[in-house]
Amino acid sequence: MVVDIKGTNLELTPALKKYATEKIASLVKFYPGLIQARIELERTTKHHHKGEVWRAESNISGPQHLFRAEAMANDIYAAIDAMKDELKRELQALKEKRARFVRRARRAKVGR
Repeated sequence: MVVDIKGTNLELTPALKKYATEKIASLVKFYPGLIQARIELERTTKHHHKGEVWRAESNISGPQHLFRAEAMANDIYAAIDAMKDELKRELQALKEKRARFVRRARRAKVGR
């Protein structure tokens, strides 16, 4: 999977890039066909020092689907974790939907 990381109003350190890439790469087990991930890490304001001033946003594309998540937090690492959790929920929902379809198709074949 190709991962593109963009930083807005913050300096992208190698540690931050590595952390975000590892978090997104861990989602491949839920949907192996993921092709590309675009991540934007941002500090929303330059003058605020408290509160949810860090934002993480990602768009992950697969062959037929686009998954999008956005999270804000007090810390950039917490925002990345929250974004990953939201993406994980979306991917698990798709996986469960597909499994329901397969189970329903099997039941229909057995019932004939």
